[in-house]
Amino acid sequence: MGTPHCGSGLADMAIIGSRFLQYFRRVNHGTLEILQQKSEVMARIRQDFHTMLRGRDKSGDKQIAIICFYEELPVRAIGEVIYGCNDQESSCN
Repeated sequence: MGTPHCGSGLADMAIIGSRFLQYFRRVNHGTLEILQQKSEVMARIRQDFHTMLRGRDKSGDKQIAIICFYEELPVRAIGEVIYGCNDQESSCN
């Protein structure tokens, strides 16, 4: 499963779509709000994750293999899903 480290600009569009969809189905708006760019919750999760990894490293626990990837090409019809997330903000550093 992939998680956008810096959120996604498409989360705003998804929230708009979910407001329409809520008349037909049950929708979890909270999850979509967390995926917005500059989300404080996403930043806290990222920070806590790094703290956990550093703690495992210091305590000698078995390391966890992490694979990071990023978008190079836009998705047809909607463009880039993740944009504006520079390397300094990335969790892969």
